[in-house]
Amino acid sequence: MRKSKRNRLFKAVGGALAAVTVIAAGLWFGHSKMEVLRTRIGELTVAAEEQKSRMSRVLCIGRDVGAGEKLNPGDIYTAEVPMDAVPADCMLSVSEIDGSILRIPVMKGAYITSGMLVGETPGVDERELRYGCIRYDSEVGLGDSIDVRVRYPDGTDYVVLSKKPVFGLDEQGLLLRVREEEILLMDSAVVDASLFEGTFLYAVEYVEDLIQEAAIVNYTPAPAVIELIGRDPNIVKAATEYLSMGLRNDIEGRMMRDEGD
Repeated sequence: MRKSKRNRLFKAVGGALAAVTVIAAGLWFGHSKMEVLRTRIGELTVAAEEQKSRMSRVLCIGRDVGAGEKLNPGDIYTAEVPMDAVPADCMLSVSEIDGSILRIPVMKGAYITSGMLVGETPGVDERELRYGCIRYDSEVGLGDSIDVRVRYPDGTDYVVLSKKPVFGLDEQGLLLRVREEEILLMDSAVVDASLFEGTFLYAVEYVEDLIQEAAIVNYTPAPAVIELIGRDPNIVKAATEYLSMGLRNDIEGRMMRDEGD
């Protein structure tokens, strides 16, 4: 009887040990599984962070936009793309391009680059002024870049403004963005042209303005002209009107000759 009890006891202990072993194995397996999962989750998190660090936020066009059209915030949306797919001249800030004009047609979804835009962000002293005294070819259009030059009767020729985008053009003249120093140069050139018979201001268009360097401004106002403007600021307005009238007469004369032919 004692032996029978001892056997039952051994069996009970053996069963308990087996159960403990199974439980322990289960716990170990579960722990190992959790460790594998934790490791995998950690790896995926690191990979996601690395992937995110290689992404860049870019600005894209939200609709098809034609050349010469002005961009507004509603035309723009942001997207995240791999850094190695972002062009070096890609625009990253909406404030940099709000109100800018496109020089080329752009399809919906395209990245916005500085090369697509007519001009850079206006400077603090930059103003839009319309000049009706500049002669320009009929092929000059909105968004084109031009030099404004002054030519004297003896054939000498100087650059007054260099690589200026055309922001508007109509029968009232060319709309340009000019800085303070450029306004003074233009004022001097206008007065200069009005003082010397046969002198005129004209625009020269760039062939490939995306790759061509800006011309060097080499026009220097004569001291006498600067003194004249200082004595009578209204001289600039009078000179502009004089040149504009002469330009208008030339245009009308050409039109009459064409009709006669």
